[in-house]
Amino acid sequence: MFAQPGKVGDLGSAPFSITLDPITIIMNNGAKKIVLVGLSNAVARVASQLEPGRDHLLSLAFHSVAGESSEKDSSVLPALALRADNYRTILEHFLEKEYTFVSSGDIWSGLPRGKRYAHVTFDDGYYNNVDILSLLEEYDIPAEIFVTTSNIRKNQKYWWDVVYVQMRRVGKNDSEIADMIANLKRLSYQKIEEYLSQNFGKNAFVPVSDQDRPLTPSELRSLAKERLISIGNHTRDHMLLAGCSAQVVEEQITTAQEEIKEMTGKMPVIFAYPNGSYSDTAIQVLDQLGFELGFSSDLRVNHLSRDVEGKNRLALGRFSFFSTFDLLTQCANFRLASISPIVLAKRAQRAFARSY
Repeated sequence: MFAQPGKVGDLGSAPFSITLDPITIIMNNGAKKIVLVGLSNAVARVASQLEPGRDHLLSLAFHSVAGESSEKDSSVLPALALRADNYRTILEHFLEKEYTFVSSGDIWSGLPRGKRYAHVTFDDGYYNNVDILSLLEEYDIPAEIFVTTSNIRKNQKYWWDVVYVQMRRVGKNDSEIADMIANLKRLSYQKIEEYLSQNFGKNAFVPVSDQDRPLTPSELRSLAKERLISIGNHTRDHMLLAGCSAQVVEEQITTAQEEIKEMTGKMPVIFAYPNGSYSDTAIQVLDQLGFELGFSSDLRVNHLSRDVEGKNRLALGRFSFFSTFDLLTQCANFRLASISPIVLAKRAQRAFARSY
């Protein structure tokens, strides 16, 4: 039997980070949840009447494109998997609110003032990301895909999906799965893989379908040739960089750079921090390696006058969507992030997690 959540090796219990819906994790008290959702809906109503100022960039972080069959989706952490129609809802919302969708190249070149901008990114390198291409083409919307190269080279299932599938198999609930993932995030990737292999077997890392597998090198090469797609670096091993030395940060990034260049023929100039975890050291390494832009998971709108210039450009904020909460409400709350209860709750949650 594997270790119970909260008892991974010598780890104590830890708060959950961002993998599951914060509404169900943070606000597990029913009354508090009702209050939070009510406030979020109120912000959404305000947002429909009061548009935020211009001259800002709202970057959106996605991960997986869910299949239509719930059976297929059972192999991937469900809160991070949106269906194609969910993506359509989100993109159409921002187009209706007069946001202009831009690429990382547009951001680096300089965005004209007087407009609102949106930016689409996908993290990790799931094969199912190809299912969004037709929608992007329909609206002529560019997107960045940040890939973790070790999973692609080994055709290996992402470790958080391993946790989800295996713990679901033995009847664990979402909260228990969240605790396990949170504790594992405190370990190095090598320790995570070792722990999961010991408890679930190495075959647990074998993908079962196109839904949970990463891109192959040849598929990544083809994707990199798409007109609307840019490929970015997401480290070799999905290593959380905040607590890493400069040497480890550089090794994770440069190895991934070389592997992406080998697979696509192109050297990335954009980077997304795994789990949004970064430090001054990581920013300095990115700057020294010549990266143009870096993307965190800080829940904030990026202002053109201060955030896309200097070293601030290497830790741009992004917003993540959750399939378990109303999408349009999330869109409205992200647009008015400074007063959003969803955003403020998630910020408090992350600050609490960092204090451990």
